[in-house]
Amino acid sequence: MPDRAWKQTERRIAAMLGGERVPVSGRGRGDAPDVAHDSFSIEVKHRQTLPGWLLDALAQAEAASAGNRV
Repeated sequence: MPDRAWKQTERRIAAMLGGERVPVSGRGRGDAPDVAHDSFSIEVKHRQTLPGWLLDALAQAEAASAGNRV
């Protein structure tokens, strides 16, 4: 049976960030992240499109950054 799109996304993000996907069965009651990583707690969400308010917020943050600021 092929993986669900959200599982594929979790695996792809885990690989990109050098972590390892935590299977749903290993997450218990929400006390484990989607991706195990030494430095970050990573939650992954899979959507077809991002909501407009989030795109606007990202554009605002990018416009407000200057030089070495992130």
